[in-house]
Amino acid sequence: MTSMDSDLRDFILRRVVQIPVVLFLVSVIVFYIIHLPEGGPEALLSGQAGDEAIREFRDRYNLNEPLYVQYLLWIQGILTGSLGTSITTNQPVASLIASRLPVTLMLGFFSVAISVMIAVPAGYISAVEQYTWKDHTATVLAFVGLSIPNFFLAILLIKLFSVELGWLPITASGQMFSDWSLTLKSMVLPSLALGTALAAHVTRILRSSMLDIYSEEYVHVARAKGLPEKMVNRSIVFKNALIPVITIVMLQMGYVLGATVIIEEVFAMPGLGRLMLNSVVGRDYPVMQAVVLLYATAYLVFNLIADVAYGLVDPRIKYGGEH
Repeated sequence: MTSMDSDLRDFILRRVVQIPVVLFLVSVIVFYIIHLPEGGPEALLSGQAGDEAIREFRDRYNLNEPLYVQYLLWIQGILTGSLGTSITTNQPVASLIASRLPVTLMLGFFSVAISVMIAVPAGYISAVEQYTWKDHTATVLAFVGLSIPNFFLAILLIKLFSVELGWLPITASGQMFSDWSLTLKSMVLPSLALGTALAAHVTRILRSSMLDIYSEEYVHVARAKGLPEKMVNRSIVFKNALIPVITIVMLQMGYVLGATVIIEEVFAMPGLGRLMLNSVVGRDYPVMQAVVLLYATAYLVFNLIADVAYGLVDPRIKYGGEH
């Protein structure tokens, strides 16, 4: 085993050990914040049930217990494979998440895929043809993409492509996965709305990275040896500029999953984000806690993958503490 392999193994082990610690801290903070507002889920029953019914309701979900006891009961359930029962639907939280997760994962995948397909050629052209109209256009569009809130962009896309032109459906919530043609079409607009900001960010990162590499000595040497400019751009500059892009894309996967909350609501998609929003409105503690913990886990895992991928594609990165 080489020194690099050993360093990488030790790095991964350290990060894997850190994940449960971070998740524990996140779970404590999230649990406290969720239970902080006055009036629990029983407040939604106040106009429909008497005091006795409310007491029974609170007893059923351990809401009369001290907060630390409620937390310990929740953690005990997680460790034994149970995420609890939804207060609003009386269904297992794990089942609710399992039924909604595929929609969110598909939305996240298409959003990242679309953003990469837009950003890579845009960033490449912007760097290769610096200070031309193409560069200025890409820079302006990237700035606009970063400036427009994704929910506002979603409304604009619905107005143009669904209402005015009728090219794409607004949603396929009633036929999600039963009609794959409709499902894929219904993914286009939310994926664009969610992926535009990421595309703009990656475009700027790729352009900046390529411009930095142009000033490196090995690029000047390649040109001095008479290599065609296209080969220099594609095989040397572009290839090395992709290193930070890979990291950014992996890091943004965690962001994309969290950002689906608003997009799924706008497009009425039966995903995890919409489940989270509905649980907030219904003060469904078990669902809120489980979804937030899942988002935190996904974010930490994608961060770990990004760090490892960065080291694998760039041999200059050392995991033993030297850079």
